Amino acid sequence: MLEINTGQLRNSKKVLIDGHEYSVRRPGAGEMLAIDQLNREATKLSAKKEVPTAAEEQRAKDIANKLYDMTVKWFDDGGDGTKSRELLYSLDNEALAKMFTMIFNGEPEDAKEASPTTA
Repeated sequence: MLEINTGQLRNSKKVLIDGHEYSVRRPGAGEMLAIDQLNREATKLSAKKEVPTAAEEQRAKDIANKLYDMTVKWFDDGGDGTKSRELLYSLDNEALAKMFTMIFNGEPEDAKEASPTTA
């Protein structure tokens, strides 16, 4: 019988970020689908012309928290996740995208200037 361990299939890399080692993995297909769905819902909520209800405001907060929690899981800090949460809390979406490019596609020519870890 063939036995497959999906952990072996994941493309994760050990990375030193701001002096701390992380095991960083790409998001899974299901995660990307969930992110797309949550982003669509958030876009619909923000596009409404009326003043948001308390329930809509709470849903927007829930969506933001869920997206944040999903992203934190891509960065294993080897502990309880505190370092991962601190790291992602400090990055905007553009910096996070640049970091993923550096980790999984090699370091771009201007990585020293663009890197949030060398600023």
